[in-house]
Amino acid sequence: MVKLLVTAFVKLHILHTSRDSILSWLVWTWQQDVVNQFSLRKGHQYSPPVSIDDTVAILKTFPLASQKFLLEEISGGFQTQHQKAAWDTSATDQCRYCPFPDSRFHRVFHCPATDQVRSSYFEVVEHYLALDSNIHELPVILQSPQDEFLRMCHHLHPEAVIDEQLLRKLRGLSELSPIVFFTDGSCQHPSHRTSRVAAYSIVLDVCVTNDQRRDMARQFQLTGCIPDTLKVISVARTTGAQSIYRSELFAILKICEWLDNTVIYSDSSAALLAVNRCQLASNAESLCMASESDLLQRLWPTMQHSTRVFHKIKAHNDPRQTLDLLECYFQLGNLVADTAAVQTAKCLNPDFATEVSQHHSSLTTERNMLHKLYSMHLEMSKCRTQLAATMDDADTQQTPIITTQRNFLQEFCNWVGESTNRKSDLQR
Repeated sequence: MVKLLVTAFVKLHILHTSRDSILSWLVWTWQQDVVNQFSLRKGHQYSPPVSIDDTVAILKTFPLASQKFLLEEISGGFQTQHQKAAWDTSATDQCRYCPFPDSRFHRVFHCPATDQVRSSYFEVVEHYLALDSNIHELPVILQSPQDEFLRMCHHLHPEAVIDEQLLRKLRGLSELSPIVFFTDGSCQHPSHRTSRVAAYSIVLDVCVTNDQRRDMARQFQLTGCIPDTLKVISVARTTGAQSIYRSELFAILKICEWLDNTVIYSDSSAALLAVNRCQLASNAESLCMASESDLLQRLWPTMQHSTRVFHKIKAHNDPRQTLDLLECYFQLGNLVADTAAVQTAKCLNPDFATEVSQHHSSLTTERNMLHKLYSMHLEMSKCRTQLAATMDDADTQQTPIITTQRNFLQEFCNWVGESTNRKSDLQR
């Protein structure tokens, strides 16, 4: 059994881990030392690793032209007068726009020439000065101490389980008729890859006939009470990558691993397409390059010699507005599964949920501040460009006109002509 040791606590089975997961862990491991290995800039040897996902997410909110400028700012592509004076003996370290020494810190926080821009970002300036950070040297988001801990927890989350006595009873009943389930997944903060959390839920429908389901739907429309025939039998946080797709697929996988004769309702088109791909695959190995292949390779054997029926149901429809009672009942099943999945993602394991919430709140603040800092950089750049143009115009007006070779010849000819004329006048 070949495993990759990616952290002190996380090992990946090289054959049973999806390509996306291995790539994600490789990038995460690489970025732990990338600054130390590929940068000679002082002051960063012992700083936390760069959070590439969060920094890139902020960069992508700007136009491409602005992204190029900001990347040069991050990489230190702009030379300060202080840096120039270190190798050019004819240069001084004085800022071009004020009488103070030029440096990256000076440009961001102190240069009087850009005070007007800086005053519009007072909150950002005070935030970074209070942190005493090197944000002027490396304007990025750094990984927090919780990042590795949370990533490890996501990798080690236990999968959904079912009561053994209930499972034995369901297996007996499945020999007579298929067991009906509703599944759903939830991902909180989906746009924040480093702080999002996901979970899934599995709901058992204990109704036997469609007439019973219509009766339950009718009672719901009269009373507003969710039918007690829809039972949440298992919930779990998503193991591995935190995404809605993986969560939806996990819920389906667990049911298929528990029972052979099932009807499953899901609102995820992507998950149902993956299931269909499993049904059509000739062997599990043919799924190894698919997204979330670790789950698909587990799902494939459950599709052999079993009875599976899958139905797509529209998500987030209001069952109170549905006239068809059977459709109303199916929407209620999806609603119960959705509510359970959301609550699981938010509240399962309260201490962990609190840790995740605090981490996300802190990260959101850092992302907002970095976005404002980038905006300030862009406005300062425009301001310095305008000042430079004004100074160049002033220098042009004060500089004496230098005669070119062509003008010099013309002036000489004019001078000779004038001298000849004066001489002729005197002779007369």
